[in-house]
Amino acid sequence: MLEMQGNIERKSFHFVADNCKVWHQGNCIVDLDSTFVINAEISPFNGEVEVSIDNSEIEEYITDQISFSEISMLNDRVLWSNNILGGGEGFEYKDMSLFYCNGILSRIYINRNNPLIMMEFNLNKHGEIADVENPLKKIAEEIQNVRRRETIDLSNVYFVSNSHQRYENGVPVRDLQQGCKRAVKIEKNINGCEGYNIKGGEGYIVTTFNLDGNHPMSGNNIQMTPKPMKMINQSEDKIVLRGYQCEAMSPFGWIDFNGADYSLSVFLKSGEIDKCVLHMHDRNVDIEYHKGKNQQIAQEPEIVSLSQQAIAQYQKQNSSGARSFLVQIYRSVKSNPGQLNEVKDFSSIGKAFLFMLDQNLSDDIDTLQMMASVGYLCISKAIEQNRFDLNLYKDRLLLLKMGHEPLVYTVMSALYEPLTGFDALSPRASMRPLEARDEIFMMSIADIELHPQLYQQVPLFREMKNDFDEKIKKQFFMPEKTLDNVIKSGVENHKKLLEYLENRVMQEEDIDF
Repeated sequence: MLEMQGNIERKSFHFVADNCKVWHQGNCIVDLDSTFVINAEISPFNGEVEVSIDNSEIEEYITDQISFSEISMLNDRVLWSNNILGGGEGFEYKDMSLFYCNGILSRIYINRNNPLIMMEFNLNKHGEIADVENPLKKIAEEIQNVRRRETIDLSNVYFVSNSHQRYENGVPVRDLQQGCKRAVKIEKNINGCEGYNIKGGEGYIVTTFNLDGNHPMSGNNIQMTPKPMKMINQSEDKIVLRGYQCEAMSPFGWIDFNGADYSLSVFLKSGEIDKCVLHMHDRNVDIEYHKGKNQQIAQEPEIVSLSQQAIAQYQKQNSSGARSFLVQIYRSVKSNPGQLNEVKDFSSIGKAFLFMLDQNLSDDIDTLQMMASVGYLCISKAIEQNRFDLNLYKDRLLLLKMGHEPLVYTVMSALYEPLTGFDALSPRASMRPLEARDEIFMMSIADIELHPQLYQQVPLFREMKNDFDEKIKKQFFMPEKTLDNVIKSGVENHKKLLEYLENRVMQEEDIDF
């Protein structure tokens, strides 16, 4: 990034595109097949690239002269930019990406700050974006191969085991538990760890799961709740993560927690994880998780890492920096909703779609309905995985509030039978949106009342509770009337809406709301 590892050669180029698309708030607002001539020359005085664009058909969207001062070499592109570390602030044009296919420049993206649009220029006869490669691809691959031989990226690992062995004081106890499906999840600490008083950005979060079913008491399949750990040792064939001293939440508030009682050894073979061993040092217990003969490490779709990067930008209060990640996530899910079936980290995906609503990525009601619906689906799936994470209920409440209007139409489809014939033209039909609005209110009430810590700690939710209390007092909800009945209906609505979205989005892969 920004020639931090040495100078990057700055080259002029000549590009003739046969298609131009203009993107605004996640929507393609212009799609032109024409001839677009782009010339770029390197200034001999300051090294900037001076770009000229020849086509009067797009002059209302882009000026004919642009310049960029910074150059970077990313994994899949050459990136020219202005003040990239500041999100392009202070410049009319933020950046320009050059994509290559078989060594030939085939696509250019130009991002403009005011108005906030992206210009996409394509030379379609040289291939699609899937074929695009970095001009230094071979060098990058060689570097990656060396790194792969040396270590493995632990930022997003989901290791599945179908047999495990328990040791006590170094001695095997019981037989090898074959056919017992377990999973070890390792993720980069981006947002901190629920239940622990730590900051994001350092170390990893380790969780184990029982893939054979949910625990009868907790109602989820988490076997070891998330534990914050740091890497303490690394070699060619082994990586060791261990917990550390911090504060943990208890019924009596924050208390000291000796996280060093837990550690995880990750054993590598041919650059892949071969087995994981969970150590509980205070009990002298080790659990060794083996990878099956034909078992592969489950990899999550790219949208998970994109969501995590968007969240990281938000935490830095860089909402503009998160925007490009959010657009990529939206487009990816829109084109392939089936990939949601491969997701484990539904929390990050759901939060990303919540941010899309917050960022006003679109003003189209159908697009907003898709964002609100997928966001609700993912957050609710995350709640199924961990019903005790208050942050998930917080996110769902925010989504129900911000996405209220577009979500009404999804709720109508999920909870009501479609009206046909004369009924579709009757006054009853005009009442459906109001009824669906009230269904969403009851869903919000259920989440607030069943998790009182939310309104006790967050002023926004306290205001919502007070408003809902007034509505119930005035018997706004009929025929529920009482708070208990409203909560019961809200819980049932959550269940029906989630089942509807699971079937439509994840099974039928229908995302055209």
